[in-house]
Amino acid sequence: MMKSIIKKFGIGIILFCLMGSILFSYWRIMIFPKSHGVPILCYHKISTDQEAMSISPERFREQLDALRKMGYHSISLKELGDLWAQGKDPLPGSLVITFDDGYENNYSVAQPILKEEGFSATVFIIVDRKFRTDLLEWSEITELRQEGWEIGSHSWSHVDLTIRPDYHGEVEIKKSRLEIAKRSGGEVGWFAYPYGALNEKTEKWVEKSGYQGAVTTRTGMADKMDGIYRLDRISITPNILPTAFSLKLRIFKAEVAEFFRWILPS
Repeated sequence: MMKSIIKKFGIGIILFCLMGSILFSYWRIMIFPKSHGVPILCYHKISTDQEAMSISPERFREQLDALRKMGYHSISLKELGDLWAQGKDPLPGSLVITFDDGYENNYSVAQPILKEEGFSATVFIIVDRKFRTDLLEWSEITELRQEGWEIGSHSWSHVDLTIRPDYHGEVEIKKSRLEIAKRSGGEVGWFAYPYGALNEKTEKWVEKSGYQGAVTTRTGMADKMDGIYRLDRISITPNILPTAFSLKLRIFKAEVAEFFRWILPS
C-alpha cells in the first residue's frame, strides 16, 4: 500500500515537472517570442581575497572565456534601453556585465581581462568614499569611460533608500548622477539600487532624476515587461564554476525565476 502511494506520488511529481517545462517553453516561444529577456551579470570584486563577493582573476577569465564560447557578446545598458525604446530587441547572445560599488580592482584587474576577452562592462559608482581606500579613484573612472565602460550611479553614500525621507533620496539619486557625470566627463544614465532595495517611491525618484533605467539585485532575466526601472540581474558568486554548464544553469535558474514571477505575480 505504502509503495503504491509513493510510486503514484513520484509519477505525479514527474508529470508536474514535465508539464511545467512544457508551459515554460510555450511561454518563452509562443507568448513572448521576441522578449526572452537579457542576462545582466552582477559582479563586485575581482580579487584573490576570500570575501563573499570576490571572484578570483583566474575564475573571472575562465567565466568570460566560457561565455564567449557559448556565443555571448556584451552590450551596454544604454544600448539595451535604446533598443527597447525603439521597439526592438537586442541580437541573440547579448548580455550585460555590471560591477557594483566600484572597487579599484575593477580597473586594475577586471578591465585588462575584459579587454583581452572582448567584453565591455558597466560600473556603478558610490560618490562618498570617506574612510574607503578600496574604491576607484576618479581618474581611474575616467579612464574606464575612455576604454568604453559605461559609468552608472550606485547612490551618493550607499544607503537603503526605501527608509529615507524624500530630500535624502534626491541627494542620493539625483545629486550622485550629476556629480559622477561631472567628475567622469560623460553621461550617467543608469542607477543600481543600494542593497537592491526599492519601492514605488524610489523608482519615481530615479525616473525624475533623469536616468534612463535602473537595475536591482533580484534574480531573473532583464525583461522590458518588468519595467525599465526595475531590471533583474544574475549575481555571479564564487561558488559558480567557470564552465559552460554551470553558467548555463545559472542563467536558466534566472529564466525559471522570471517565469514563476509571471505566473504567480506578487
